[in-house]
Amino acid sequence: MQSKKRALYDTINITNVNNIEGISDSIEKAISHLGENVLDSRIGPFEWVIRRESKNVTIVYHQKSGTIIAEIELCKLPDLYGYEIFEFLLLENQKLDFTSLSIQKNCILLSMLLNDQYITDFILLKYIKNLLDIGDKYNASLIQKFGCNNDQ
Repeated sequence: MQSKKRALYDTINITNVNNIEGISDSIEKAISHLGENVLDSRIGPFEWVIRRESKNVTIVYHQKSGTIIAEIELCKLPDLYGYEIFEFLLLENQKLDFTSLSIQKNCILLSMLLNDQYITDFILLKYIKNLLDIGDKYNASLIQKFGCNNDQ
């Protein structure tokens, strides 16, 4: 009976390893499809940075939890700001699917969390493109409405 359990355990581990490699390949295919150099983008075994104009998109795959995290550094908060910007971010978060706006130090971030269980190359590319499009929209809006700074 022990050998059957061990064989099942080994099968599960092999499947997980293949899935990890598959997700990394999917991420790299998406990066390549966006016109970026995959080798230049890779900064770790499960971490990539896409450098776009004034924004960096960081993609991290956490294999133990099966989570893909993609994050864009948008603009920086203006020197003087009021509660209106926080209210705006909170209200916009209610409208967003799979993404959220947040603040880290003085930088506004747009983040996306995905589970690897249902990810295909096409879906991942679609979500990353969507994140970039939404990021461009919010970056422009935050600069125009609140005087945020686009310097990174």
